[in-house]
Amino acid sequence: MNKTKLEKGITLIALVITIIVLLILAGISISMLTGENGILNRAVTAREKTEKESLKEMARTDILGYQTENKSGNVTAEQLREVLDKYFKDVPEDLENKLKDENYSLKSRDEYGKDIEVKVSEIYSGIISTPETGLPTLDEAKTTKDFAKDGNKEITDGKDTMWVPQDFTVVEGESIETGVVIQDGVGNQFVWVPVPYINEMCTDNAGKLYTFSGTGADVTSTERPITTDGYREPDILTDATYGDKSTEQERGIDLLKNIVKVSTTAKEGSSAKEENDIIIENWEDELRSNFKKMKESVEQYKGFYIGRYETSDLGTEKPKVQKGKETITNINWYTIYKNSENIPYKNETDKITSVTSSMIWGCQWDATLNWFLRSEDEKIKGYVTNSTGKGWYEDNSEYSKKPTGTPIGNDENQVNKIWDMAGNVHEWTIEANDTNRRVYRGGSYSGSGSLLPVSNCNIYYPYLSHSDLGSRSALYINK
Repeated sequence: MNKTKLEKGITLIALVITIIVLLILAGISISMLTGENGILNRAVTAREKTEKESLKEMARTDILGYQTENKSGNVTAEQLREVLDKYFKDVPEDLENKLKDENYSLKSRDEYGKDIEVKVSEIYSGIISTPETGLPTLDEAKTTKDFAKDGNKEITDGKDTMWVPQDFTVVEGESIETGVVIQDGVGNQFVWVPVPYINEMCTDNAGKLYTFSGTGADVTSTERPITTDGYREPDILTDATYGDKSTEQERGIDLLKNIVKVSTTAKEGSSAKEENDIIIENWEDELRSNFKKMKESVEQYKGFYIGRYETSDLGTEKPKVQKGKETITNINWYTIYKNSENIPYKNETDKITSVTSSMIWGCQWDATLNWFLRSEDEKIKGYVTNSTGKGWYEDNSEYSKKPTGTPIGNDENQVNKIWDMAGNVHEWTIEANDTNRRVYRGGSYSGSGSLLPVSNCNIYYPYLSHSDLGSRSALYINK
């Protein structure tokens, strides 16, 4: 009797243990199937990985077809966009800008998998070249005598394009991205500034001006709001004491009439006030007309030229943009504005007519800095907000201005082939501020590279002059 009870007890215990073991095994099996690393999840992951790799391979194959067709072995922006459009959703118009971020990604079209996210750099990370149109190369332009003698010439470096104006020669530069220098017949030099999107530089009627912030590779630019009495261009200065409308000797009206040579169409017998009002009206028309022509040229040619050096001989009718010249200061804004129109020359007597020269506009200065920010060189990006060591400042200048293009160390004050934008002397622009002052940029020999970097922006009365205030010229190609 006791033996039977014991056997029954053992049987029940064995049954319970068996059930527990089975439950444990079931739990393990379910976990293996549905857990984070379960068979089902791994199967899904494997499927998604296969779909992603298959998607990348299809896109790469299409791109390879274009690479084989193109002599350069690269693809154009249009070709890359065409391939990406085939496989991915929402490919942006400004794809080239987006691709500066190596982590930029797109999501697949539904027919190739549900929202499969792929970095574009995993599909193509090579050079995006310009369409092969048989354009002369940068090297050809540098080595061919009288290259642009017969007209403006478009050239390519294999990646980007630019224009060489008639009667100029290309004298220096390895790529458009890092700066190409042209020279006129008397030695004045200018550097091409690419402007791929005109709406980043100006609207139809006004320049876009920027504030630059951050450090090192993280420097960014933010568009400044344009107000009627703040920083703006093009515009006149309406103040009657210190601005364009001033009637005092050697100010406003007097300088516009006698230095800038603004014409008056006042009828005979008109009062002085009527004549002055017409001068101001014509002056405003001149500024707006000049701005419009510059904007239309930059839009058409996708760039402009900036003086490689600070402008010298500003007090004469034939200023220079050359190395080793005395950096001219102590000249008022109106005189510099007028004389900056007289560059460049074919020879000692004949002006070049394929371009128009002027004092640099504020939006051209900022477009140049935005070009620096597109550089792959972190030092160039950092230079925009901290120009220490990249210009003649109080720590190395002995508080005196230097001849144009005087090098610091290993040409540290030359950035993308442009000298001394940061230090040496401040540089007038055509930009206006308030009702009585114009804007100057950059730093000077008497300041600090961290406090007064190349992006520095300040104001001064245009009828006055100063010992550390000069200017820089710019060119646009005539349409």
